[in-house]
Amino acid sequence: MDLAALQAFEGAIDDQREVLAAVASNDQTHSFTASLLKRNNSGFWFQTSAWPGAFLNSATTNNLRVSIVFGTSGAAVQLQADMLSLESSGADPDSVIVRCAKPGEIALVQRRAHFRVPVPAGAPLLLTVWKIPDHWVLRDKPKPSTQLRVELLDISPGGVCVKVLPHRLGPDSISPGDRLRAELSFGESSAVFDGRVIHHVQLSTDAGARVGVAFRQLDNTIEGRRASVLLDRVIGSLQRIGIKETTDASAA
Repeated sequence: MDLAALQAFEGAIDDQREVLAAVASNDQTHSFTASLLKRNNSGFWFQTSAWPGAFLNSATTNNLRVSIVFGTSGAAVQLQADMLSLESSGADPDSVIVRCAKPGEIALVQRRAHFRVPVPAGAPLLLTVWKIPDHWVLRDKPKPSTQLRVELLDISPGGVCVKVLPHRLGPDSISPGDRLRAELSFGESSAVFDGRVIHHVQLSTDAGARVGVAFRQLDNTIEGRRASVLLDRVIGSLQRIGIKETTDASAA
């Protein structure tokens, strides 16, 4: 068992951190948010108001396995544990408390300056990127001739990694230090980010390049807060997709 991951998990319980959780049964995966509550030598407890209704009967909770993921110090902690019991929270009739055994599997899956989430094919995201000069006013939309053709690979609170493909401006037209305007759309919401190219790796398999883009720190304006909220929503949605895929694979 990964000792660093276990220590991070125990610290998250002591801090009563919010996490993403999932349970799988009969080829269906149910994902939801939960708050870690407490721990002892035999296991831990978490509380949620989104426990799947299909599992409210205690008889159906036998042999259920809970998957949990959360970010911490530039890493993602993932674990799985057997569920032991389901209890009413008492104070909140819509909330339940779930008791689990000690994690059977727990690991740190990445270490980065920011917790990054991969973007699977078909995710409901649209990223549009333009190369802009340093003096450009970010709220102004650039000309189509300055747009890059990109595929979004992963995203974090600090930036994105994209694959830049041949277009009006190809991969060879950008380099570390260049300023980019990135517009992210998710559902009915969108936000604009001020980015800088921090690394550029030409891919040998095709004419594309893998490019890392760091976002300028978001300020406390209405636009900055809107962008921060959108990033949180996007990352949370992608984490839930990741939990579902991991749980589906474990149940297969």
